Amino acid sequence: MKQRLLFIISDFYYSNNANSICVENILNELKVTYEVDIITNENINGKMLNDKEVTLYRGLGLSISEKAIVDRIAHLGRDSSIKKYFLFVVKCLLGIFKLTIWPEIGILSVPAMTKRALQLIKKNEYIAMISFAGNVDSHIVALKVKRLRAVKWIAVSFDPLPNENYIFKNRALFNFKIRRIEKQLFIHADAMTFPHSLYYLYLKRAEYVTKKLYLLDFPLYKDIENNISRRKLGTNDSVELLYMGSLNKKVRDIEYLFELFSDFYDKPVTLSVIGDSVLQNRIDMAIKNYGYLPHEEAIGIARQENYIGINIGNNNHYSVPSKIFDYISLKLPIISIEVFRNVPTDYYLEKYGNYIKIWQGDSIIHNLEKVRLFINNVHTNINSMKTDEVFKENSPSYIAKRIDEIMSEI
Repeated sequence: MKQRLLFIISDFYYSNNANSICVENILNELKVTYEVDIITNENINGKMLNDKEVTLYRGLGLSISEKAIVDRIAHLGRDSSIKKYFLFVVKCLLGIFKLTIWPEIGILSVPAMTKRALQLIKKNEYIAMISFAGNVDSHIVALKVKRLRAVKWIAVSFDPLPNENYIFKNRALFNFKIRRIEKQLFIHADAMTFPHSLYYLYLKRAEYVTKKLYLLDFPLYKDIENNISRRKLGTNDSVELLYMGSLNKKVRDIEYLFELFSDFYDKPVTLSVIGDSVLQNRIDMAIKNYGYLPHEEAIGIARQENYIGINIGNNNHYSVPSKIFDYISLKLPIISIEVFRNVPTDYYLEKYGNYIKIWQGDSIIHNLEKVRLFINNVHTNINSMKTDEVFKENSPSYIAKRIDEIMSEI
């Protein structure tokens, strides 16, 4: 009989976001050896897992956002000065409420998920509880459970805890709240894992619990056979660019890419976008919008053309866009546009080699010349065996093996 694991992930969007794809990749490896129960929030998954080794449990089933509440009120009745004033008051109250509970996001779902976890632990014997943080709610649920039950707990994080580079950065009160929740997690978790981009940061920050910290990188590299025979572009060939992922201006802004290519007259340029944004055709660039697609379908499209992968760096310095692992897995040449001069993404791209980095702080003329040289001399052959070796610590099988080792150590 297989031993059991309990996964806690508050935002398990099936084959949709980077954190969920990381969890799925780990899950697909571990379910061979273990039975896995997953606790997630109700309204998140559009697709149920159909697998005898995996059981998905729902929390409260209520996901309430500030925007949803404001939009609902905005559509009630006719516009009037009273309604505008009421909306203003509601936004202020919601803002105060959000600041009070932050970094916890799911004020309703966290208690429900905690209750569900306690019920399952009472019913079943788990060798470990593993929380995966897209947002910190997953760890908060596990923290509440750990305080009440003697169960091994591994806290797996792929982003900062919580993501301190966003709305509350450099505000003393919220830095205090960040450190407080971090300290609670470090004290109560039996092991905490971070990718290369964060491991050394937290090693310095949490010197009092360094024995609990483990390096566990992104489980996102797979050797994908590409249908296209790579070759240098001919005189009449168009430049096929590919962007995969979301385009939220608060996180990453595509305008610099448009500015960069506005003076690129060497060859016709087409940008294919697979994600949640719809872009308009431009005079200097044709746009193909594929819309949101499940990850496997997106990879299928990316295999069919002689693409150059476009990465647009996050405004959050410590985050690594998961799309770079898709591009590397597909053996695509990569143009990486960055807001910051030195970013964690550099570590992976330098190991890969077939890329150029465009720093927005350099002049547009300088960067355009770099792009021209890269496109006209782009590497055409990538050694799959060499890439597999270089990125073996990012393979799902390696990451699953490391989790097994961590479980045996704690």
